[in-house]
Amino acid sequence: MELNPIKQPIIALHGGVSSNESLLNFVNNVIKYMAPRGVNTCVIEVDYSFKMKCFPELCEGSIDPDVLAKACDDLRAAGVEPIPLFNTFGHQGWTSRNSLLRAHPELDETPWLEDGKDFRGGDFEWYPPLDEKGRWSYAYNPTVCLSREDAYDYFFPIIDELIEITKCKTFHVGMDEVYLISQCERCRNIPRHVLFGRMINKVHDHLAEKGVRMMMWGDRLINVLRYEPTWMARPGSHTHGDFDDLGTFLCVDDIPKDILMVAWHYGHCDYGFAEDLLDHGHTVLPAAWDDPENARYLWENSKKAALKNNAPERLPGMVLCCWSDINQI
Repeated sequence: MELNPIKQPIIALHGGVSSNESLLNFVNNVIKYMAPRGVNTCVIEVDYSFKMKCFPELCEGSIDPDVLAKACDDLRAAGVEPIPLFNTFGHQGWTSRNSLLRAHPELDETPWLEDGKDFRGGDFEWYPPLDEKGRWSYAYNPTVCLSREDAYDYFFPIIDELIEITKCKTFHVGMDEVYLISQCERCRNIPRHVLFGRMINKVHDHLAEKGVRMMMWGDRLINVLRYEPTWMARPGSHTHGDFDDLGTFLCVDDIPKDILMVAWHYGHCDYGFAEDLLDHGHTVLPAAWDDPENARYLWENSKKAALKNNAPERLPGMVLCCWSDINQI
């Protein structure tokens, strides 16, 4: 099916919700305060927080589908496009496993890792020490094994149900901070970029068959080594969240160009977070968070990269992420 055209500009706000109350507060604030200021797109991170019919046992929140459907209708009536976000493969929980991995441990990429340990901020920065088998010893972001074809038996029905409820034309599939690849016995001998690219293509094709455009976080596809070629030579170094140095980025040319990539970066940095994806022919939305100056700097750098590529149309707008209290937007 033909995908909807990308409107320009996209001025998007992202926020996570888990209950009817948080959903309505978010949506009502967007309509009342943000739409009059030009916001025309709302990325609603629903994840497992809605009362799904396909797998009711996996629901982790209390959002009623009818309430979600009306909220999306209200956004559209206010000129704001709703885009649901559901995390596929990565972020199956944060430091602890979510309902899917607890119910189906056979899908877990790293079943030997303990819940509740967050390696960030320790002596080893972003990457944990390895165990005696050369595997990661802590998990920040539990992940579904990318070789498990039966994982799609869960992801696709949930995605389909959210599409039906929200009537969306674009769907955000997450996929940020997917570090735990090529760890389990099933995957260890398969390059991580092969696994990641294959998964992206399969999810993309499922959405495209329904005429829905795919949106995803782009951090695993951004090659930091072009900006910091000695990065991996640093003692204990590994990737940070918003770019990759493990080789996952090698699939960047093997995935469809009609995916909307969201290149997030929340600090002040000269790295080309949008530039690297633009150079590979992708359409990119840079994403900022809570610092206006950093947001302006990211946008200006992104505009320069788009002009360098003679492709301003592939920088259709920007996303403002809200990772704190969504009522403070």
